[in-house]
Amino acid sequence: MGSTLDDEISYRDLRVAHQTEKKSPSITEINPDFYKKAKEYVEKLEKKMNSEGDEHKRKLVEDELRSAKQILKEIYEIREKKVVLAALSKIRGGKPDTRLFLDNERKLFDDILKCLESYRKIILEGKEKEEAIVQEKKEKRILALVKEDIPRFVGPDMKKYHLRKDDLISLSEELFNILERKGVVERVV
Repeated sequence: MGSTLDDEISYRDLRVAHQTEKKSPSITEINPDFYKKAKEYVEKLEKKMNSEGDEHKRKLVEDELRSAKQILKEIYEIREKKVVLAALSKIRGGKPDTRLFLDNERKLFDDILKCLESYRKIILEGKEKEEAIVQEKKEKRILALVKEDIPRFVGPDMKKYHLRKDDLISLSEELFNILERKGVVERVV
């Protein structure tokens, strides 16, 4: 991206990242802090909108906020699709370039790959014994879709979480069960 992400992300930075990601057939290089900085930008807009006294200015900020959230979601979904396609390519014998994946994208790629490998053995080779292994893996980590924004919290693993609507995340079974009971996540795989 053209600007440095050491400072802050602007609306223009989001647009540039979006256009770059849309045009490229493979995943593009973004700063490892991109989503963190984008979240800070969105939070800043939310605060600005809530404190703005002038109705016209508040409406402008509200429009920018809505647009920024949509662009950020589209960036994520474009990258998500590229990660899924890379896993599919790898399982079919290809050599996808995964060097530019962010840490969570790498985890998503690995989880999808393990799932595809397990089911290939079960379905194509008839190895029903693998089903127990797949079940054990599912019990350890569960791929979940977040159904609504969840305020920051510390999970049973003592890690800090800040989950947003439509995030795709691998969770421990214990944390997944807690969040599922609250109706804020659903199992994907």
